[in-house]
Amino acid sequence: MVNINLFERKQTNRLPHVIIISFLVLFVSLFVFLLGLQQYYVLQDNMTIQQIENQVEKVQAARNLDNLSTQMTHSKEVIQNIESQRYDIPYLFNDLHTYLPENTEHITSFNFTEEFEVLLSLYDMNYDELTQLIEELNSIDYITSVKLVTLTKNPDSDELYLSDISIRLDESMLRGVDSDEI
Repeated sequence: MVNINLFERKQTNRLPHVIIISFLVLFVSLFVFLLGLQQYYVLQDNMTIQQIENQVEKVQAARNLDNLSTQMTHSKEVIQNIESQRYDIPYLFNDLHTYLPENTEHITSFNFTEEFEVLLSLYDMNYDELTQLIEELNSIDYITSVKLVTLTKNPDSDELYLSDISIRLDESMLRGVDSDEI
């Protein structure tokens, strides 16, 4: 005899369904976790790149300031070097002018060359005044030599001459004279 009961339900094994559903839930949650972790690291990487880009400008500015500081230090050294080697030419000219004739009409040119030489052109001076001027200039400590380059008679007068005088200066003595006068 076969017994059929239409209202009876057979029990089914639910364990495989629970395992499959649990596996799917864990797999989806792991996928969401890894996707979130990847987004976090992408965001972190973008923030780091942004910080680097911001710091590039600051680093460049710091390098520029460092270069500027180095250039300023070098410029100060150059200025100090120039100041230590400079010659106070106005004081030199003032000192030389005290030996020249009081009448400024006698002086036609007063040139200072790079070789520490003063070229002086004089006119309408008699021979005695010229020799006295050369002797006085030779007595100055910072002058190494005074040479009469040219001596020409003035066509208008027999006693007056046109002359060019070369005055050679001693650099080391000139530094000492200049530092004393300042």
